Amino acid sequence: MMIPLPIPASLKKSLISGNAIGSRHLFIQLFFVVLGLSFAFTGQSQTIRTWNNANGGAWGTASNWIGGVPVANDIVVINANVSAPITGVPSISLRKLRVNGNCQLEAGASNVTLTVTDSLFVGSGITMKVGVTSGKMSFTLGAASKAEINGTFVQNAGNPTGTFTSSGDLAFGPSALISGTGAFSLSRGAT
Repeated sequence: MMIPLPIPASLKKSLISGNAIGSRHLFIQLFFVVLGLSFAFTGQSQTIRTWNNANGGAWGTASNWIGGVPVANDIVVINANVSAPITGVPSISLRKLRVNGNCQLEAGASNVTLTVTDSLFVGSGITMKVGVTSGKMSFTLGAASKAEINGTFVQNAGNPTGTFTSSGDLAFGPSALISGTGAFSLSRGAT
């Protein structure tokens, strides 16, 4: 998107005539405009979206979220137990996923991958299920990510089988468990 910048007539005249003072003034103005725009757009890819429906529901329904439906690079939080599945989960790359309530994430289609690029947290005594009864759903922990699993992570409790892939660092609490019918893959360099 191009943003037209108003240039005062006196600066246009000095630029045309080659006046160095006017050019320097314009440079300083443009510098601060660009600096201001960079601050204006910083942080837009880090929005926190919190699940808000204890009875489950569709991932793509805005009213199920505080902050609206998650998009790529968002931070997703599930703070309370969810009694029914969160359905229609798309292939999406989230910055962070923090799970402090039991939940089941089910794919909206087959061959869906939920990716976390920064950090995954599953609280103590919490069970997070991925791809329970719907189409194939896989989970990927990116190379620069860290996961702290203190509860249970279940990869595909039903069929078809998906894969839990970790290229990042995994830390397990004393009662942590990764289970399910899905495959588990630890990439070279992951810890």
